Amino acid sequence: MTAEPGWERALVIGSGIGGLATARVLAEHFSRVTVVDKDQVSTEGAPRPGVPQARHVHGLLGKGAEVLEGLFPGLRAELETLGAVCFDHGQGVCTYTPHGPVPRARVGRPIQVFTRELLESRIRRRVAAIPSVQVMGGVRVTGLRTDSSGRRVVGVSAIRLPSTPSPASEDVLPADLVVDASGRFSVLPQWLEAIGYPQPRDRVVNAGLAYSTCLFDGPDEDWRGIYHVNSAPHLPRGAYAIRTESGQWLVTLFGAAGDHPPVKLDGFSRFAQSLNNPELKKIVDGGNLVAGVHHYARTENRLREYHRLPRWPERLVVLGDAVCAFNPIYGQGMTVASLEAVALGAQLTRSRTGAETRPEGRLFQQRLPWITAGPWLLSTNEDQLWQAHMNGHRARLSARALHWYMNKLLDATITDPQVYRAFLNVFHMVRRPTHLARPSVLLRTLTST
Repeated sequence: MTAEPGWERALVIGSGIGGLATARVLAEHFSRVTVVDKDQVSTEGAPRPGVPQARHVHGLLGKGAEVLEGLFPGLRAELETLGAVCFDHGQGVCTYTPHGPVPRARVGRPIQVFTRELLESRIRRRVAAIPSVQVMGGVRVTGLRTDSSGRRVVGVSAIRLPSTPSPASEDVLPADLVVDASGRFSVLPQWLEAIGYPQPRDRVVNAGLAYSTCLFDGPDEDWRGIYHVNSAPHLPRGAYAIRTESGQWLVTLFGAAGDHPPVKLDGFSRFAQSLNNPELKKIVDGGNLVAGVHHYARTENRLREYHRLPRWPERLVVLGDAVCAFNPIYGQGMTVASLEAVALGAQLTRSRTGAETRPEGRLFQQRLPWITAGPWLLSTNEDQLWQAHMNGHRARLSARALHWYMNKLLDATITDPQVYRAFLNVFHMVRRPTHLARPSVLLRTLTST
């Protein structure tokens, strides 16, 4: 492609799902796109240190699968050839609510399950094959560079981490657009302060949740996953399990409000048994342990309100977990980041064609809440109750009211397939949360027995 003058080079910080999807989108607008990551990266399927939760169960929601298929046509089929079978969520997932198991039946919601490393490696391979994109590992960004006015970002300072003990050297990577997709541990607030801009307000909701994961060789069943739901404030424990592309079972146990699963093998089985889940028991007690235990506890929801800042430097964008990081147990992060990447592409198209003349970066940040508000509500409402429970006080009335309704709705999923279908459509982000308040769903939920 031929880029307009002043719009030739884009730089993306972070090579996770959000960063790779963003690079794919930016390749339509810039003649050169560089993706940098402090980890060494490859197209082979191996967990990266920068994704400490990579060894745990990951879920790509239905909406996320649709978005990634649009960006990378044939991805779904490619994953299936590698063992990631497509199946109907209602038929292939054993769902246990606090009120009992949901009968397995077709609901018309196709999904795939796979390890995080498989998905990321296949997407990275496709992005790296784009002629205008360069993916560079071993590069740690240390700050933003601006023009003489301080109003426009013109690149970043970075250290190329050496593969030998020799000292690292700082360099400048110029760019006409910089995108921070570096994840929940982004230090962009400090970078902004260093160039004279205010830091955003941080909103944090912490359920005190942690999870532990083991890999098993287990039974060959006619289902592909387990979702065992916890519920505030008396049922802190839950579980996910998936049949991976290799045919093994990845089991993630989680617990909120400090009731954490063990960090060692001793006790993993006892924690699983406490859920009284017969399908889970088949895997943990009837299977052979392959690998474990991997533990993760940085699960707080964190929203950085960049959209409220009074000033914002031109040619800078931040998205994904670097803006809004969700409790990973709800599986929203990859989908939200992919939606934001597509939204950035649409924003650039409008700006470059003259349909909009406002500064691109600030306008994009102000529009992000349209994407993040719904997932944030779903992720933080239950977690507010856990947070309040840990702190010894009552959650807000609105949070308690929504929790009461969601409990009623989960109860109704056991006997009403239409309510279950509505729940899954919102769970998979193909419908907004307000879908659960439609009169037809509301009536069936409140009158269920």
